[in-house]
Amino acid sequence: MKKNRSYALLNSIIINPVNNNQYTLLKYLGKGSFAQVYQIQEIQSKKIFACKVMQLSMIKQLNRYEQLENEIQLYNHLKHENICELIENFTDQDNHYFILEFCNYQSMQELKYPKQSQIQQLTQQIIQALTYLKQNQIVHRDLKPHNIFLDKQTIFMNVKLGDFSIAMYCNESNDKVCCKLCGTPNFMSPEQIITHIKLSQQYNSKIDQNIDKELLTMVNKMQINPQISYQSDMWALGCIIYQLFTGIPPFQADNITSTFKRILLGQFPALENQHANDFVSKCLVVDPNQRQTVEEAQTHAYVLDNILSGVNDWGETHQTISHSQDNANTVFQYIYFTFCRSVFPYSVYCLLQSYFLFIYFQSEK
Repeated sequence: MKKNRSYALLNSIIINPVNNNQYTLLKYLGKGSFAQVYQIQEIQSKKIFACKVMQLSMIKQLNRYEQLENEIQLYNHLKHENICELIENFTDQDNHYFILEFCNYQSMQELKYPKQSQIQQLTQQIIQALTYLKQNQIVHRDLKPHNIFLDKQTIFMNVKLGDFSIAMYCNESNDKVCCKLCGTPNFMSPEQIITHIKLSQQYNSKIDQNIDKELLTMVNKMQINPQISYQSDMWALGCIIYQLFTGIPPFQADNITSTFKRILLGQFPALENQHANDFVSKCLVVDPNQRQTVEEAQTHAYVLDNILSGVNDWGETHQTISHSQDNANTVFQYIYFTFCRSVFPYSVYCLLQSYFLFIYFQSEK
């Protein structure tokens, strides 16, 4: 195992003190603001997992106990094929551990130059995850490529949303939570910035150092009075799709302050793909009340127009689909996303779609 300073507080064997489950530390995967992530292997079953480690001393220093309890509660509540599953969590004398399912393709951030049809397939799955979160009244608040993991167990690439450290229940008004500026600047929604500023002014709290006088003036002139809701995740989805097409987020600038200003203006270079640009534009509407909802996103032409180039779009074998076969494929997708998506998971949909197209190909011969 390659040495890394992040291993300093960890033993080579991690033990759950409650049930005595034991894990071998394999390698360091990365870190966030308050945690490190490792690849581990359960000694008894030999199964591979991801392990998120939070130092208790850091939790105490930053007073993150409430945030930790919130993340545990959320993970225990979530069970969906497009959300990373929490296997177990426990604490020893030094750290708190989240044992999570391991995604063998790491995060979407590492996905280089995906094809249009691949981006559409990933978008469909993110929408499924966001629909599930909305049904459970949860807002992620930090949706970005680094927090979307990819897992390819069969011929299909599966999306898994992770890192619910700053997620919140949308049915509870919590000014204390919303007052602090949380998230990743390039993927923050306008209401995350505006709510932070207005609540900070209301409660005489400290405003983030990246907020200058010009930005304050912009916010005070805006007529909308938004609250953080499910629409914040839809904004982030638009930013993610834009980055998958172009390689950079739509509002990226030289510094965070300039990024915030671009976000509040809601102006970005258009995408060449007409359907994708229309979808992204409807996600990146500054006023969340006018922004596309997750329900509307399900039936957008960009989402339904997922042209399948062969049985496996993530493999090496591809077939050319004629215009009539393309239409047949679109009809199949419309039926699934309108009537069947709550019954069949996306992986079953892909198999059924492949079978449907195979039968259609035979009938065309």
